[in-house]
Order: sequence, then C-alpha cells, then structure tokens
Amino acid sequence: MKTQKFIYSIFILSLTCVVMFIGCQKEDTFYELNDRETYLTLSSNVNFDKLTKEDLEIISLAFFRLNIRENEYGLLEIVQKKGKDINISEELFNYFQSIAESSNKKIVSEIRFTRSSISTREEIETTYTDCVARSIVYATGLRYEDVNSWITNTYGSNGVPSNQFYSTMNHFCDNGAQVPLSMFNAMDITGDSNNKYVIVINGVHAVNIVAKTGSDILYYDAQTGGHGFCTTPNITHIYEIR
Repeated sequence: MKTQKFIYSIFILSLTCVVMFIGCQKEDTFYELNDRETYLTLSSNVNFDKLTKEDLEIISLAFFRLNIRENEYGLLEIVQKKGKDINISEELFNYFQSIAESSNKKIVSEIRFTRSSISTREEIETTYTDCVARSIVYATGLRYEDVNSWITNTYGSNGVPSNQFYSTMNHFCDNGAQVPLSMFNAMDITGDSNNKYVIVINGVHAVNIVAKTGSDILYYDAQTGGHGFCTTPNITHIYEIR
C-alpha cells in the first residue's frame, strides 16, 4: 500500500483515540453544542501538549464541523478557510490546520514502513514497533512495561503480527470485541461515548479514536503523542473496549 494512503488514513484518524478520556455527556447535549450556533474555543492558556478532558471535548465537537478532502495532488486539505466559517476560534482552526500540514509533509516525504506486523513507519533507520502496546495502555490505563513485555515475549521485537491483533487485544481487554467494518461505517463516535476504540490503519499502525463522523476520523497516536486524520477506507482492524 502506498505511503500516501497510509498517511492519509493517519491524518484523518489521529485525533480519535482520546474519546476514552473525554468527559461523558448526554447525546442530546452533544448535538445541541454542535449545532454550529454555539461558538467553540479553547482557553487562552491551553497547552496543546497536555490537553485536558474539557479541551478534548471541544476539539471533538469542532472536528464534527470540518470538511476534509484529498486534493488533485493527493494532499489533504480542510475545505473551510477560517474558523468563523464553522463558528470556532481561529486558534482552534489553526490547530487543525497544523495537523493537516504535518500530515502532508509526511505524504510528500519518502517514508517506508513494514507491512508484516502492526508497527509504525521507519524513519532514519529506526523502527518503532510498539504502537499496539501504546494504544492499549492509552485506552486501558495498564502499565506500559507490562503490556510491552508480554507483546515482546510473545511476538518478538518486530511488533504485533496483523493477524494477531484481535487476539492481543482480547488478552488485555476482558470486555471488548472486534467491530465489523459494515457496522463501523455506520457509526458516529462522539465525545459522549463510554466505549473506547483502537483501530489499525492500512494494517500497519494502531491508534486510538477521538471522534468519527461519516467516513472521517480524528485519532490520537499514542506512539507519537500527536493527533491526526484518516478515513474509514484505510481502516483494516477495529476493536471496541466496553
């Protein structure tokens, strides 16, 4: 699979796995806040490297207002030009733009990544293969050392084989299950979801969902500590933690 498709999925998906930590709210409240008449903004002293539950809830709401598309050059772009187009602050809009720009830089660069195991791309001759462990820790609160040790002892240092993703998730999650793609396509995941979702992009990289609307996904990459966007056609594995 081409690197471009991998990054495209990462771009739309990266902002999504934080759903697990977003404060719960009633569904009608979520859609009431997302009617586009409510102005969305983050606090003036927001720390984008350490977002709070309240910050993540606002980001999730704002994401539902974005329109993201792939242009003729295969790069991702946000259709809206300014925050006021969707009634959000310019600072919040610029945050989404920075995610798009970062993803596009990866698209145009020559990035190679492994395909036999679920692991991230290779950069500067260094391969990071703990994305599944990081995603599990982020979703469950388990100790990284315990999760990564079990995975390494079971599968070696090259990451979780793609055909062992669900069995690995089942090992650490007592109340979880695979989600069929047909069911996932019909789902919207909002900030009021009590369930957590770990997905795999193009069979090689595991991330956590923050929000999903239609085919667009906002995800959190626990391995890199950043958000991204991706779309459902690039998702190969979906696991729900209840």
